[in-house]
Amino acid sequence: MVSLLSIFLLTSYYSGILAASYKADISAADLRGVASLISSQLLEAVNHAYGLNVGGIVMFRLNIPDNCPLGPYSITISSNNGAVTLTIKPTFQPTTTVTLKLPISPYVFNIIESTVYSGAKWNYVRIVRIGSSNFTLELVYVGGGG
Repeated sequence: MVSLLSIFLLTSYYSGILAASYKADISAADLRGVASLISSQLLEAVNHAYGLNVGGIVMFRLNIPDNCPLGPYSITISSNNGAVTLTIKPTFQPTTTVTLKLPISPYVFNIIESTVYSGAKWNYVRIVRIGSSNFTLELVYVGGGG
């Protein structure tokens, strides 16, 4: 009887681990999809910015899904070691993080490290042309109505 109970407990324990691992894999795939969607929007904004005059600003609204299976999440853009990266991090489970390198030159675009959050309807990317071949790029939340 004791051995049967121990087998049941071990089976339950390992089943729980497998289910959690499967959920993390599915959630990471969902986060990669969100990162891909946001990166394509950022690249579209960058494309529009090349037509600006010096001092010109483009504000491009980001269409961000409200939640993923892990709940709300943050979106951060940064520039490290010559690469521009987009990081998606769930608020309640920050261990499942997705980082995506963007094909944006950090030598042309001065990236201001910034973060916006899912669920907010007024998330934008702001690009300012500061020279003939220099821009600043940041994510901004512009408060507003629903």
